Amino acid sequence: MSVRDAGELGGRRVLYSGAPDGLRKVTDSKTARYLFAERDLPARLRRNPSEWLKLENVTLNNLHQLSVEFPIGLFTSISGVSGSGKSSLVSQALVELVAAELGHEPPAAEESSEDAVDLAATVPGMTSGHITSGMQFIKRMVNVDQKPIGRTPRPTWRPTPACSITCVARLRQHRPRKSRKYDAGRFSFNMPKGRCATCEGRGICQR
Repeated sequence: MSVRDAGELGGRRVLYSGAPDGLRKVTDSKTARYLFAERDLPARLRRNPSEWLKLENVTLNNLHQLSVEFPIGLFTSISGVSGSGKSSLVSQALVELVAAELGHEPPAAEESSEDAVDLAATVPGMTSGHITSGMQFIKRMVNVDQKPIGRTPRPTWRPTPACSITCVARLRQHRPRKSRKYDAGRFSFNMPKGRCATCEGRGICQR
C-alpha cells in the first residue's frame, strides 16, 4: 500500500494497494521513486565515519565470541531476523560494556526480549567481552528504549527521546529564551504556554 505523504499529510488518500510491481505506474507515489529508482532522486551527501567503537569477544545469550564495530558520530541501524541477537547486542551487551568503561552501574535487566534465548540468564553482568578502541570519544551514554520514559495524565502522549537526552533542557538555556523573555514553561509540552493550543499536548490534532 502507498499513501501520498508522511506525517499529517499521510494516510488521507491511498494511491495504490496490490502487488509491488503494480506500483511502478503510480507516478504520484513517493514510495515508488525509492522502490524502483526509475526517477531522479535528490542527491545525498554520504557521511563516512572517521572513528569506530570496537567490541571484541562479545558473548551473551545467543551471541558467541562476536567482534563488531559501531561507527561514531552517525545514526546507526542494526537489522536482522528475529532471534539473531539484535537486542542482546545493542540493548544489553553494548550498554553494559560502555557503562562499565564509564564507571556506571549496570543497567537493570529487561523484562522481555524477542532476541533473548534464555531470559533467566539476561541479568546485568552476564556479558563477557571488552571494548578495544573508541571509548575516548564516548563521554556520556543515554539508553532510550521503547518503554515509556515519563508519566503523564494524557494517555495518548509520552515524552520524546529529546527530553531524555536533555535537548529540551539545552533549549531552555539558549540565549533567545532571555532575549524574548521566555521562561522554562515555554519549552514544556505540559504547560499551556508551551504546548499546542489545539491538541493540548496530546500530539494529535483532529481536523
